Amino acid sequence: MEIKQFKLDNNEEVFAEVVEWNSEKNDEVVIRQALRVVAVDSMDESMRYFTFKPWMAMENDPSALHTIKSKHIVGISNPSKIAMTYYYDVIEEMKNYGEEGLELLPHDDYEEVDFDSDHTPIQIH
Repeated sequence: MEIKQFKLDNNEEVFAEVVEWNSEKNDEVVIRQALRVVAVDSMDESMRYFTFKPWMAMENDPSALHTIKSKHIVGISNPSKIAMTYYYDVIEEMKNYGEEGLELLPHDDYEEVDFDSDHTPIQIH
């Protein structure tokens, strides 16, 4: 299992297990267990903290396969030991959390979806 940290051209950083590298025939890197790095600033403490979130929204299955177009990869590195420990902890949480972590209403429960002024969805029944 090869875990890499990818820096993408949109400035995202993604930790993931590489399933298959790009080749002459295929310009995509196949990955799984993909988590994006999220920075959180604490003004009170003048500190920056980092956490992991699923790379794809609403995708809680760490075994799901994803691809990254190789032309969008700016850099690749080996993550630090501390980052890897936290990464594996988050992956384990995701495995234990499972599908019940997503609470979605069936489509039939909505007549329509409207948005308020800041583009936040408002549920209308």
